[in-house]
Amino acid sequence: MPLTHGGPRYALLAQNLIGKIKQGVYPAGSLLPTEAELGRQFDVSRITVRAALKELETKGLITRRARIGTRVNAPRPASVFVQTGDTVEEMLLFTKGMPFRKTGSRSVIVNAELAAAMQLPEGQEFLELRGLRGPRHQPIAYSHHYIPALRAPLASALDGAVAAIADIVAEASNRHIATIRQQIEPARLKATEARLLNAKPQLTALRSRRWFYDQDGSLLVATLSIFPQGRYVYSSVLQRKTE
Repeated sequence: MPLTHGGPRYALLAQNLIGKIKQGVYPAGSLLPTEAELGRQFDVSRITVRAALKELETKGLITRRARIGTRVNAPRPASVFVQTGDTVEEMLLFTKGMPFRKTGSRSVIVNAELAAAMQLPEGQEFLELRGLRGPRHQPIAYSHHYIPALRAPLASALDGAVAAIADIVAEASNRHIATIRQQIEPARLKATEARLLNAKPQLTALRSRRWFYDQDGSLLVATLSIFPQGRYVYSSVLQRKTE
């Protein structure tokens, strides 16, 4: 049963296995086929199988034990949001099914502090758009989006958006996102962030900074997001480059 659709093969295999778990083909408590059996069944390498199983393990669907096997834990992924991907397209799928809820906006002139924090040109004007993603009772993220002033008129269409803010800005500007640069670091929730996210102040969190550039290297959007502990996992698989 070869994997025929586009996308990373480990991701396709992971989705296939998740579907079978949801359908009851592999019920809770049962063992999945061995890595070798899955490799033969889907015509993929052991490396691909292990990467796919790692995805399921991260989502809380399976437990792997040496000399026992891979046991199914639950019929569907855990509530924590897991973002995977190694391409621009996969990164932009993060917002799928999660409307952006605007909490505020303002025009800002980049000062020295903001320039240092977000690597923006000091003295230039940006629109700062703030908002939440995820369920109302437990948002996944609170974000600040910095949009160059020349693109600011697009902001009126962003409240309620289900696509990535940068993707909407790029499309409206007749551009496309060619490069995403990101930094992820540990942080603690500030009081205002905790209130908006329905979380405890000083709770451990992840803070990410992302810069979205078009095909000419021009900045489309810079984003600062905070993710409370237990609500977000960023997962990637690195493979050695072959000659």
